[in-house]
Parts: sequence; C-alpha cells; structure tokens
Amino acid sequence: MKTNLDDSAYFDSPVEIKIASWQRDFIENASCGFDGVVSIDGGLRKRTIAQTGVMIEASKTKMCENIAAVTAMFDGQNRMLTDCDGQVFENVRIDSFETEPLSLSGSAVRCEYKIIYTQFG
Repeated sequence: MKTNLDDSAYFDSPVEIKIASWQRDFIENASCGFDGVVSIDGGLRKRTIAQTGVMIEASKTKMCENIAAVTAMFDGQNRMLTDCDGQVFENVRIDSFETEPLSLSGSAVRCEYKIIYTQFG
C-alpha cells in the first residue's frame, strides 16, 4: 500500500512518518484565601506529524506535476493522510513542504522531500 494524501498516491517509495505526542489544553485558576488550584482539562488540541521520503517519477515533467499537486494542497484546509500500513490520520493541515533539487537515478527522476503536518484533535 502507498502513502496517500486525500486518496491521491504521490508518494511511491518508502516513507518515514514521525508522530509527536498530542498536546492538551488546560486552564488553572487560584484564588486568594483558598488553598489549592482549580484545573480544568480542555482536551486534546494538536500534534505534529513529519513525513520524509523520496518521490520517484519516470520524467521531470511528471515530477513537477506531483510537486505542484502537493504544493496546491498547502492551502490551510484539513486533509486525510494514510500511511503505507493503512493507518489513517484525519484532520491534518500541511504546514510546510520542502523539496531538495531533482536528481537523475538511472532512468528515473528523484526528489527528496519533507512535509510537516499539524493534526487537530
């Protein structure tokens, strides 16, 4: 299975996904004359997901099309990321998309990339 972003398979080669822990929100209040603190749990808020890998295509034109398609998703909208093991990450927003220069590898074009997502709880 390939890693998909909104059901589109842009990432054919092995992909590494690093998942940070969820961040929680809370409110704490203390009052003069009373011992202790009131703490209200605000629940899960967000976590960061980093995806790195190499895109491989048969031509430079196809590679540029894939890069443009991923860049077009860098629009602030929530997406769905599915990794190669079938694990689904819903409500992810692309925060950054970085690519290295294109390189030739045999008859293919390669491009290393890194995508940072924020997943909302």
